[in-house]
Amino acid sequence: MKQRTILIIFVLSIAGWVALRNAQGTRAAAKLPGSRVAAADRATYLGRMKAGQRLDVTISLGLRDRAGLERLLDQLQDPISPLYQRYLTMDEFAARYSPSGPDHARVIDWLRASGFTITDTWPNRLTIGAAGTVGEVESAFGVTMNRYLIDGLPVYAAAGLPSVPAEISHVVDGVIGLDSIYHFRTFSHRAQRGSRPTFEGKPPFGPPEFQKMYRMAVAPGVNDGLGQHIAVILWHSNINTDDLKSFWAQWGIDQKLGKVRLVPIDSTLPPFGQGDADGELALDVQYASSFTAYSSQNAGAAGRPLSSTGPRVTVYLAKNSLPNAILKAEQRFLADAADGGGPRIASLSFGTGELTYSIRSAETAFFMNAAAMGRTVCVASGDSGAYAGSTSFDQRAQVSWPASSPYVLAVGGTSVAVDPSTLTLTNETVWKNRSGVWSTGGASSGGGSSQLFTKPSWQTGMGIPGTDNRHVPDIALDADPYSGYAVLSAGEWQAIGGTSASTPSIASFLAGVNQQRKAAGKGYLGQVNAAIYELYRDQADVVYRDITEGNNAKYKARTGYDRCTGVGSIRAGSLADVLVARR
Repeated sequence: MKQRTILIIFVLSIAGWVALRNAQGTRAAAKLPGSRVAAADRATYLGRMKAGQRLDVTISLGLRDRAGLERLLDQLQDPISPLYQRYLTMDEFAARYSPSGPDHARVIDWLRASGFTITDTWPNRLTIGAAGTVGEVESAFGVTMNRYLIDGLPVYAAAGLPSVPAEISHVVDGVIGLDSIYHFRTFSHRAQRGSRPTFEGKPPFGPPEFQKMYRMAVAPGVNDGLGQHIAVILWHSNINTDDLKSFWAQWGIDQKLGKVRLVPIDSTLPPFGQGDADGELALDVQYASSFTAYSSQNAGAAGRPLSSTGPRVTVYLAKNSLPNAILKAEQRFLADAADGGGPRIASLSFGTGELTYSIRSAETAFFMNAAAMGRTVCVASGDSGAYAGSTSFDQRAQVSWPASSPYVLAVGGTSVAVDPSTLTLTNETVWKNRSGVWSTGGASSGGGSSQLFTKPSWQTGMGIPGTDNRHVPDIALDADPYSGYAVLSAGEWQAIGGTSASTPSIASFLAGVNQQRKAAGKGYLGQVNAAIYELYRDQADVVYRDITEGNNAKYKARTGYDRCTGVGSIRAGSLADVLVARR
């Protein structure tokens, strides 16, 4: 009898174990279609990944009351609304629009129970970083992790449609990090290496020359960016401090090294010269810190400033250019703003085709969070015209992400001709080199119509297409490397362009505007798009230079708005005046 009892218990135990295993294998699951890596379907299969290999993934969580948040963002930009520029704190945003604390904790508990280590969480509760093995990733998300070959490069990607348990499906929006196919690309282009530039009205130009070209008279302590703070978001790079000091000295700019800070995320800084984007970082920092800075070579103001001029710059450096790494750098930027401090303006000089990215939903929530907190995010519109795809088989016409987000200011590019004796712009056209498309050796101002986002309420005016799409770019500045920017990198002067150049320059200009608004007792610009288009409708001839010549390999410039240069380039002095005068 005793033996029979033991046998029955053993059989029941085995049956229970089998039932549990089957239940786990057939768990109620909610699919995450936005997280599927479709590019793997057209790649060359090389085999399975090793089950013990470690991976970093990011779980994105959905917003609560997104429709209410969209209404708030419109009101924050509307001067007649009682909520105009009444920006939220991080705590206020999280309480109203982020996933609840218990839901956030429930996802963390599931990740830990699935074998993952939690690597990062953020005050807005919008993303959760986790690390685990390939085997744990496959089990948790119901995918198969494979190795592939794309464009001659070995990559990995998930096969199958990712899913999560039904009990957390109401809060989980997606999973990022299931592939190494899609990397962000920077948007800078080198025309030539050259000797030390001189202040003589010939390219490559420096900050004081651009100030004269775009009619911006800078005075120390007034509109030189002093007291303002810009974020640059990039990845795995470092800066040569001797380059910075020599760059500022070349243009008579009294900037200080202590106002530039590098913040590596989940990594250490590589030695200068061994980073993935050192040249891009030199461009971004030199012009973010200086485009609006006072220069002794600028005749618009007399004498030298008594103290440092130009905005502070904090660089948030992801460990690589994969989307979940970039998202962590972006989250750190907002976390630094949680207590009301941190940079007010961000410059992002990278992107890829909007049709290919699993990060779109998570980054959209991030940009909405930034706008709700009164942050201005400037994004390069891209350097491949209307063809922003990042793989050989993804050459469909598409705009660049994240420039196509309705919650950022998309910055396009022009090419300038200048009278060298007066530094007066004699002509300005759409920037286009050769074919205009990167896959065939060309480059041009990114632009087009989003296939994912509808037209924002503020995007109206002459020339704006009648279709219900978000159109890109919003505004433009010189981006042609042959009429472009003098950059000092590793002790060597280079002529560089691209929308990677126009974007930090616009960010620096807006820092000067914020400085003047603060002095006038007014609020920071925040998401500036509504103001940009309001002025386009009411005072376009005063504040913008209409670009009517050229094309970006698909769209042609024309009178009014176009999908190459947006509302046009800036008449900086006039634009600043009306932005400061605005309520």
